[in-house]
Amino acid sequence: GTSATCSSGPTRAAAVPDTIDVEALPPTQWLLLEALAARTQLGAPFWTVRRERLGPAIRGLEDAGLIGTQPVTDHHVRVWLTDAGRAIHDQQPDPQT
Repeated sequence: GTSATCSSGPTRAAAVPDTIDVEALPPTQWLLLEALAARTQLGAPFWTVRRERLGPAIRGLEDAGLIGTQPVTDHHVRVWLTDAGRAIHDQQPDPQT
């Protein structure tokens, strides 16, 4: 297994994933990316969420290198976009265009 270290803030992704098909992301994962991007643009780069509600989506995005996580309590986790997550999100066209 790998050991995890606790950081005080967002960290850079080790490698920007180049094989992610954003259109193939499940809706919950895409919405989580959208919410994190919006929060970041508003100056709130972190979001503390309940694990049991978004656990599978969080794990999938973290495994893909698109978000970082940090446990807050037994039931909550802090999430943020990694550089790769911001890059993937920024590549998507604006839905209003």
